[in-house]
Amino acid sequence: MPRDDDPEPRDRTGWQGLDEWRGDVGRRWAAASGTADAQFGWLSEATYRRLGPLGGTRVLDVGCGNGGTTRALARLSGRAGSVTGIDANAEVLAIAGGSAEATSSNGATITWLHGDAQTQPWPARHFDVVFSRLGTMFFEDAGAAFANLHRATRPGGRLAFTCWPAREHCPVLLVPLRALAGVVPLPPSAPAGSPNPFSLGDEADTMARLAAAGWRDVEVEHLHATLALPDALDDAVAHWLATIPVTLAVPHAEGSRRTAMAAALAAVVPADRRIDQRALLFTARA
Repeated sequence: MPRDDDPEPRDRTGWQGLDEWRGDVGRRWAAASGTADAQFGWLSEATYRRLGPLGGTRVLDVGCGNGGTTRALARLSGRAGSVTGIDANAEVLAIAGGSAEATSSNGATITWLHGDAQTQPWPARHFDVVFSRLGTMFFEDAGAAFANLHRATRPGGRLAFTCWPAREHCPVLLVPLRALAGVVPLPPSAPAGSPNPFSLGDEADTMARLAAAGWRDVEVEHLHATLALPDALDDAVAHWLATIPVTLAVPHAEGSRRTAMAAALAAVVPADRRIDQRALLFTARA
């Protein structure tokens, strides 16, 4: 168990900016990327609905990861549209581009781009839609990134992205990690002001950053989901061990380490196997 003088684990996830994303953290995400859509698909669906019709549009998917959202956007945009998926990690991008579903038979053309959306020299006023699922939280300079994306979006174009709220509303990340804090070594908390999963969780601050970058009609919607764990305790623990936050924080869970982790997680599995999770959905127009 954690010692009394241990600092609160807070956001010890190992996600601390692009340098880590380009390195070991990104490699671990690539290994776990097959579960990303299952775990975070509810965020994507809410964002697609908020964007409205996408037929024939030019779409940018920021932090496209394994490409699941990019391919979905291609289907929604249709053959008359186009979709660009950008990610700073080459390994997850290779998974995205190597998929057998690189484009659907009725989907838009997809371009995969290895780069940083914050500094990428985009064509001016090119995109109709800028989308991101959990990809904007790790910008080194969110204000500069939102300004760069604004320059790349045509007047009247749409922006929509999801991010995690303040840490107290994010049990899907922190409940398992806090349970593991005294059992296995976890990455240190992100320094104040650095990129981390909660960097955009202050709604007023994020709305102000968007407005300062030139975006207008900025709105935020509170998303809620009740996430269900398997009924059997062993299955619920196995599910948590396979979640992306845990696999990123503890990449090699085998033998006695895995046994200790399983015991710690079993102690915090909710009796009703339900987790009330929140997220923020920001929308704006260029």
